[in-house]
Amino acid sequence: MKRGLVKAAADTLSEMKQTADFQRWINLQIRMKASVMWDSMESLLAPGVKREDAFDDLSEVYREAYRIGLLMYSAPITWSLDFPQNARGSVFDPTVMINKDVQFPGDPVSLRERRLRIRLSMTPVIVALNFMDEALTRRTMHFAQVLLQN
Repeated sequence: MKRGLVKAAADTLSEMKQTADFQRWINLQIRMKASVMWDSMESLLAPGVKREDAFDDLSEVYREAYRIGLLMYSAPITWSLDFPQNARGSVFDPTVMINKDVQFPGDPVSLRERRLRIRLSMTPVIVALNFMDEALTRRTMHFAQVLLQN
């Protein structure tokens, strides 16, 4: 049943993207969301930064997020975006994490053997579950990027 629902949702989104009003609706969503975020961020701009350029940059971040989201949900695939469970203090796991901490160089296996712990998880683990294959297949699309501590 879930397979059929995921496929129907992907088909519906693909059809919606073809309508004339869809791009106008997306642009409106981006403008509204960027404006809300802008209210919080505008006061943080460095002196000399052109406000209109900064707002355009923020809008582009939202535009890219929508583009990625549309790509992700236009196919019969479900996505999980999970930060490592109990990230802070959990042990580094190279099967789902990438060390981005320059204070702890080394290959992933040696970092695991040192039992280093997570100080901060900056990005989630992204896993795709494909409903179109005969057997459901899971594929890790993005490893969590983490900072470490002893």
